[in-house]
Amino acid sequence: MRVLLNVSKEKLAMFSRAAAPTEFAPLAEGAAGDAAVALRGAGFVADLDTAVGLGVPVVVVAGMPDGEGEACARAALEYGVPGECVLFLRNGKVVDLAGNAVAPAARGGRAVGVRAVVAAAAAAVERGLLPEPVVWEMPSPMESAPPGGVTADPVGPEPGLDDPYPAADAREAAEKPADGETPRREEPAPAAAPKVDAAVKPGIPSLEGELALKDFLTAAHRVVAVFRAVEEADSATVAAGLAEACGAVHLEVAPKPRAFRRYGESLEEAVNSGRYAFCNGGNVQTARRDPDLLVVEVDPNVPERSSLDDVYGRADKVAHVVGHDFNGVEKSKRNVRLWLENGWRLDALIVDRVPDASHVVEIFKGTFGTEVGLICGVEGKESFDLLVEKLVEEEN
Repeated sequence: MRVLLNVSKEKLAMFSRAAAPTEFAPLAEGAAGDAAVALRGAGFVADLDTAVGLGVPVVVVAGMPDGEGEACARAALEYGVPGECVLFLRNGKVVDLAGNAVAPAARGGRAVGVRAVVAAAAAAVERGLLPEPVVWEMPSPMESAPPGGVTADPVGPEPGLDDPYPAADAREAAEKPADGETPRREEPAPAAAPKVDAAVKPGIPSLEGELALKDFLTAAHRVVAVFRAVEEADSATVAAGLAEACGAVHLEVAPKPRAFRRYGESLEEAVNSGRYAFCNGGNVQTARRDPDLLVVEVDPNVPERSSLDDVYGRADKVAHVVGHDFNGVEKSKRNVRLWLENGWRLDALIVDRVPDASHVVEIFKGTFGTEVGLICGVEGKESFDLLVEKLVEEEN
């Protein structure tokens, strides 16, 4: 295999000796090779442009996942380089854009070695991973339409994404019958919001046919809507933290209740606390009919699309919770851009689980700083003070 790379002749010879029988040769327009490499550094963009123009697989060495590394990865994606060919250093390994291990890192975990580059190039050649710029991409749930027109993803979250509530999934799996056992008869799930029988469970009113989402929103003195921009974003942590910081009720609008575990061991206990309410697009399950403040966490996959219109139309402030890892950042940026281009209101971008000084926050500020009034990260309880000031207290 012949790999093209823009480094000195001495380094090309050294790399060729270390990676034999792979040969390293100069990267230049019209050069012949099986794969090309673009290295992070001063000449990166020019090398990437040259490499892509050769019509061979391209490996991008982005290095650390800092600002410069993420800029290299963004450029690579714009040129159509597959994520499998973008290399980062992470936790003592060389990984691709999805976090899959490619090879051990060199020099005690501090460097991308030539063997990692050869491994990535060989895999790209074998699989035919050629750069392919995207002409059109199918929108994600938050891209396709304004509130009320968001299309649900029929296949659910992307495989491999971390579930912020792994205990629930484990419990659901444990409840499945083992092979050879007779499965328990299950009642069909209700189409409307989960219903609690007040006669059996005192303190939680049964609101079926009694209190609609729109009425519950109207009863609140102030509403802050927190939309989850991408599957990777931890909107539950942000909504719960903001609600606690300002003494609000946390209303979760989603296909099924998940954030209730922050308020009790069961949905009943969480609702009965008076600090949490749930709606799956039908009626609201709550112990409080007239909350003063509402922080509404919105999952765009909620079955009833009209509920998104209701929340968006009633909200005094609208925020998006965006992802903090590389994939989450890139998808969040696309979704937020489409949201803004369609003229929808957006008062804040909140990066989950990172300090306000994080370089990820700076990436969003560099992209949307002139269009969105507040862009910040939240890491601990004290980091919600700014959100309370800007989203709750402002204009009161």
